[in-house]
Amino acid sequence: MKKYFYLLVITSLTLPIFSAEEEDEGEARAGIEEVIVTAEKREASIQDTAISITAFDESLIEGLNLRNQEDLQNFIPATTIQPYDISIRGIGRVFRALGGDPGVGTYLDGAYSEDFGIASTENALYDVARIEVLRGPQGTLYGRNSIGGAVNFITNKPTREFSAEIKTIAGSDSASEVYSFISGPITEHISGRLVAVHRMRDGTVTDLGGHEPLDSYDDENYTLALRWENDSFTFDIRGNARSYGRILASAQGAGLIVTSEYGGNTRRNDLMVHGYRQVDPNIACASAVDRTTANCTVGGMAVHSFNYNNTPRFGQFL
Repeated sequence: MKKYFYLLVITSLTLPIFSAEEEDEGEARAGIEEVIVTAEKREASIQDTAISITAFDESLIEGLNLRNQEDLQNFIPATTIQPYDISIRGIGRVFRALGGDPGVGTYLDGAYSEDFGIASTENALYDVARIEVLRGPQGTLYGRNSIGGAVNFITNKPTREFSAEIKTIAGSDSASEVYSFISGPITEHISGRLVAVHRMRDGTVTDLGGHEPLDSYDDENYTLALRWENDSFTFDIRGNARSYGRILASAQGAGLIVTSEYGGNTRRNDLMVHGYRQVDPNIACASAVDRTTANCTVGGMAVHSFNYNNTPRFGQFL
């Protein structure tokens, strides 16, 4: 069972910016919906932005049913997305270790995040006003770690008018999803917005050892945003708390044989298979050769071994 907990707090200060740009003609392009982006650190129509960019507004995110990074990848050209990393035009993170910075910058409400996976899965992209994916070097505007591009996630802000929503989704394997928000004024100058998302599903992969089904998940997100504003400036603060639990299942790493013991509290990234390691039954659990299930202890770790279509055994570290 993997358990993760994230806490993110973002603050920003907005001051009035005056420009000498000519006012818009006021006549919208016929048949084309105008999308306003801030990719160049100022509001502009996506058609007038001199950057190779793909943008999704809230209605498009909802219409395409985008819920995670894998969904995004289907609609972004020249982009490859992995669970926690993104590569644009072949440029991304070379390795995930100390000092392994990403090649594509990720920003959540203007705050830099080195982990694309956290920003792209928070609240399952619910209550996100806009996603902007900028392709090509962005060092002039975004600085370090943006040689491949940059990704902006902009969330909805607290409003001075009261609004609220709740929606639920149900599916097979006891799947359920609840999305809700409430926004409105708190005092004369302070507004607040509370977002809650809970998604869960039972496991879909049978564990032949008799344990709980695999590939289940239970994801809870809670976000509180506050805005203080007057005629001179606006101050935003936003915090997110997340609890994520999942029993993982994967077939990656097939063919690997663990032939030595590993102590407790260790993790081998080269042999780890989402909680499973393929093992030589004569080494891990000698009694499992002719049995469907057997238990033993290796290196201080409990191992449950089982046969699967006469292939080498797999060990589940409990």
